[in-house]
Amino acid sequence: VVTLAASPTGIVNLPTSINVGTGAKTVSFNFTTKAQSVAKTVRITATLAPTSAFADLVVRAPGIGSLKFTPARVVGPGSSVGRITLDGPAPQGGINLTVTSGNTSYARVAGSNVVHIPAGQLSGTFNVTTSRVSRSVGVLFTATSVLGTKSGYLYVDP
Repeated sequence: VVTLAASPTGIVNLPTSINVGTGAKTVSFNFTTKAQSVAKTVRITATLAPTSAFADLVVRAPGIGSLKFTPARVVGPGSSVGRITLDGPAPQGGINLTVTSGNTSYARVAGSNVVHIPAGQLSGTFNVTTSRVSRSVGVLFTATSVLGTKSGYLYVDP
């Protein structure tokens, strides 16, 4: 029987021990990780007394995967819904992202420009209102947080 341990605790969930079959040189096991707000290194130690071996595992924070609009093209004046999607679940306490418009004369966030993605969730939404335009324009929106920055375009047509 090989005993397993993770340090620090509470980030990686793994079995406390695994059975190694007679004559086996390797064995596999499954584990899960808890979402983090910043990258953390966890040392996994396997012990078959009196010998121990370890490996370091980096559990990274999720990043901002995308910023998209539905519809992606609107006739002004009009509205659209922006969706910020993370590439992994939001950490404990959730994550706040600030959304800004590159040109508020054409398109702006309706209401609060802070989008909260609750712990364990992958995405959050915000509403956008657009103005009347004389020509088609692309407005660049940017979402920013401790996880990074991601931008996406909303197109406004006359």
